Amino acid sequence: MNEYKVGICDSDTYYVMGFMEYVNLNKSIPIKVFAFSNPDSIEDYIRKDKLDMLLLDEKLEYKNTSVLISELTEVRENGAKNGKIYKYQSVDNISDIVLKILDTQRLHIKNGNYVYGIYSPLGRCGKTSLAKGICNYYKESFYIGFETYASGMPEDIKTYRTLYEHFMYYLIGKNIRINEVIDKLAFINGYRSFIALDYMDLKNVSMENIRWLTDTLRYSYGYRRIVYDINAGIMNMNVLLEMDKIYVPVLRDRTSVEKLNRFKKMVADEFVELVPKVNYIEVPEADRDSSKIRELIVKGDI
Repeated sequence: MNEYKVGICDSDTYYVMGFMEYVNLNKSIPIKVFAFSNPDSIEDYIRKDKLDMLLLDEKLEYKNTSVLISELTEVRENGAKNGKIYKYQSVDNISDIVLKILDTQRLHIKNGNYVYGIYSPLGRCGKTSLAKGICNYYKESFYIGFETYASGMPEDIKTYRTLYEHFMYYLIGKNIRINEVIDKLAFINGYRSFIALDYMDLKNVSMENIRWLTDTLRYSYGYRRIVYDINAGIMNMNVLLEMDKIYVPVLRDRTSVEKLNRFKKMVADEFVELVPKVNYIEVPEADRDSSKIRELIVKGDI
């Protein structure tokens, strides 16, 4: 039986220890609980290992994390209204709630609801052709060009710039009004597309922003494929932690091989949790809607 890794951090130490002991001793609950005394200890753990979920005392503050967080509340009504978990119900009930959330998340992936990160330290390697090819093939997709290039820009750039500025403002602020912008973005070959205009804006995009945007696109709009085309020289690599699948296009010339070897070493040394997600792939020199790109997606189970 596969176990979920769930952390719990609460100001009541006795509650935390009791919860952990009950769940970990109950072999019928597919959860392994890890107890944390404060948010700093959570951060220390996540640098070395992964948590599928964190149960966090609503009185504590913990931000900028790559883990799914559900708050524990002492007020029963808060749980019903705000999606929090009432902490004084039975541990079995809390475990059932946690399993339902995590199983739903896993089902999205199992049913082909993927978040892709297309990322490469190389230039002119077919990265954008692959990213747009995925959207073109699956249709129920959203392309996010976290790049800064002119390709694919709409003709009415003035109107688009206004949409772009609002999109980035709402994204950084995690403001639900981003839906107003998404509704106005044009369809291209059956999928919506957002393309960045200013690399300085991208430097402000965090893992939390990526997670929030992904959830908005997935749950508000039902997109099954969300594809992030990421500029390796601009955005922090930790945003890749939010991806289900990561594809790194490669080239075979000597200089590119050296760059890729350095990249692989950095991933292994600094982002070990990404290692099982990263797929190195040779992308043919072809248009996104070409038969060569479609063949790559089908045969590679992308």
